[in-house]
Amino acid sequence: MKNLNIMVSKHSVFYSPLIGIIAGDFLKEQGYEANYSIVPENQTVFTYLLSGEVDVAQAAVSANWSFMEQNKNTNIIHFAEINQRDGFFILSKEVSGITSWKNLENCSLIAQLGAQPFDMLRFALNKEDVDIDKINWIQAESLDSSIELFKQGNADFIHLQGPYPQQLALEGYGEIVFSVGETIGPVAFSSICCTKEFRNKNEYLIFLDAFKKSKKWVLTENIDLVAEKISSFFDEISFEAIKTTLHTYRKLGCWSLETNISRGTYEASLDVFSFNKTISRRHDYSEVVVND
Repeated sequence: MKNLNIMVSKHSVFYSPLIGIIAGDFLKEQGYEANYSIVPENQTVFTYLLSGEVDVAQAAVSANWSFMEQNKNTNIIHFAEINQRDGFFILSKEVSGITSWKNLENCSLIAQLGAQPFDMLRFALNKEDVDIDKINWIQAESLDSSIELFKQGNADFIHLQGPYPQQLALEGYGEIVFSVGETIGPVAFSSICCTKEFRNKNEYLIFLDAFKKSKKWVLTENIDLVAEKISSFFDEISFEAIKTTLHTYRKLGCWSLETNISRGTYEASLDVFSFNKTISRRHDYSEVVVND
């Protein structure tokens, strides 16, 4: 059986449409095995795509912009939408008394202070009229360390992607109070990318067909069945937390049956980065995205 090498920037239930290619056996149906890996710390999936070690990867259209800001050609194209909303949540240590995003002011919040998730969070805070300077920011050095810090009671809030806040809530460490994706609305948050050369291979079409089937499966199949299959990729997370996260992402509208990355969501992401001044100009859709 032939192999396809898949790499993700982050490992999360948020990326179930991609994980489902393996969990739902959609590549295997086409005679392919998939090697699934997470990018090593302090590296990017682009390095592995360009070296040929990886065939397709999960990233974001914004990953191309950092290269374009330096007038560098990445040779990477984004060809399929995974998520059309931000998938991060705010978990509160205290359950009572949280009535609005303004409650984050004068409190401590653990978050990754950089890159796309932080840009999206800052954009959401601005939309909710929160004074960002009134938040006591605590840098999330790693997923595990930030969760442990929160468990020890060292912060009022934590900013996490599913299924981790759902698991913490299930264990009694707090309650999810806000969704960044709900506040911001549709954006081109995460997508599948490859080199321009890989797009010309037969494996590209095979992968794209399998992904379309997987996306429909994650969105419409019995949620208990999907949760059971996806759970095999998250040994440390309970079945109930996986199921809750899947249900939340479905309801939130993170996933759609459409695989093309729309110009509208692309432009919305540009709005976020322009607000944060992390890009100096609006980068052209056609230079980053292809639709097949």
